[in-house]
Amino acid sequence: MTMWIPQIGTIEGPRYLAVVSAIVKAIDSGQLPPGARLPPQRELADRLRLTVGTISRAYSIVKQRNLVSGEVGRGTFVAGPRTAVNGADAHPRSSPETRCVDLACFRAPLVDLAEPIAAVLLDLAARVRLLHLDEYPPQAGYPTHRTAGATWLASAGLKVDPESVIVTGGAQPALAATMAVLAPAGTTVLTESLTYSGMKVLASACNIALRGVAMDAQGMVPEALEERCAMPGQKVLYVQPTLHNPTTRTMDDDRRRRIVAIARKHDLYIIEDDAACSGVTPRLAPIATLAPERTVYITSLSKSVSPALRVGFMTAPQPLTDALLAALHGLAMMPSSLMAHAAAALISNGDAFQVAAGNLKECARRHDIATRRLAGFAVESHPSAFYLLLGLPPRWRVDEFCGKAKDVTVVPVDSYAVAPETAQPAVRVSLNAALDDEMFERGLARLGTVLASRPYLPVPVV
Repeated sequence: MTMWIPQIGTIEGPRYLAVVSAIVKAIDSGQLPPGARLPPQRELADRLRLTVGTISRAYSIVKQRNLVSGEVGRGTFVAGPRTAVNGADAHPRSSPETRCVDLACFRAPLVDLAEPIAAVLLDLAARVRLLHLDEYPPQAGYPTHRTAGATWLASAGLKVDPESVIVTGGAQPALAATMAVLAPAGTTVLTESLTYSGMKVLASACNIALRGVAMDAQGMVPEALEERCAMPGQKVLYVQPTLHNPTTRTMDDDRRRRIVAIARKHDLYIIEDDAACSGVTPRLAPIATLAPERTVYITSLSKSVSPALRVGFMTAPQPLTDALLAALHGLAMMPSSLMAHAAAALISNGDAFQVAAGNLKECARRHDIATRRLAGFAVESHPSAFYLLLGLPPRWRVDEFCGKAKDVTVVPVDSYAVAPETAQPAVRVSLNAALDDEMFERGLARLGTVLASRPYLPVPVV
């Protein structure tokens, strides 16, 4: 059984705290599940070239937090339920070979994030008496937060005044408020034939119909959009022009201009979702730069910096602003001012951009691993995306494939398809940065093995 060894080389601070941090991360990510055994202290000290006292101090801290338990003569185990074996309680054993590999959920690389976050939090603690702790922030956010938002948007090629920026608790509340204003219950929203799964959930909850528009290698097809607009009642278009989720497709400038021309011709409002590519530079200018009078632009820091920073920014045509603010207030009140302070500080001092660049570098490295492991199969990917789309051979049904790859979790294309019955069989694969390279490659290899095999034979009906 392969012994888990924490990777602490990139973790700043005292070594015993680095070991603690690595253990906590491994437990939270599932890499160390309940019952997993930690390495013996002396052996871990030798492997990490630390003193036994340093390891003992780290183990003592995680024991005090009730994250692990120690048993004399047996070792240290992650706390959690036990499994009965022959009438006695015993810790279940787990190894990298038997653990499920999560290639479904997003995990940010969090490259070099601990140090800048710690600095920002220490600064906030020093200035806590100067913060507005006794009141809700203004509906659109404090001026300093909106200024930071304008700086973030400018890095994406969208230059707006801070007064035009609305601070939100992430992209999803912004999207929900926009739908509430532009697409009341019973209306139809046009979107790519494969669309963000969060939009599908939101539309279902709000009784909004989605109508898919055909896609090609650059995303939404203008001729198909024109055809859809010929139907009565089309007023809203939701689009992901850059690193479309889940396909990673990106529109060129000409495609964006053609989409905008059709929107103007048919008087469509455009909802531009840039959350999946936030922080990517250099890049093509957002659609909002071409049609600011009809585009609601939404982005956030979750995918580019950290999902723990639930802070987003949006900008919209002036006639919509009051209605959007009212909808945001009703749906989610406003973002935490403390979180917004932290996000604004990271943007203002430049650390957010450095973290985003580091995360993109890690995405590119994982992209190289994935494309190498899945060479020869139908892969759509981009070095700046945290996911890829893996097409399945015609003989495979998505449910059969996911069932046979049961120890590797991926997302069926049905989660993104506006009309699932017409979608080509595929799965989205997350480049889960919480996994170490060994487990990541093992998961990809398993997918490749399943792709190369034959599906289950159907049972004859007699």
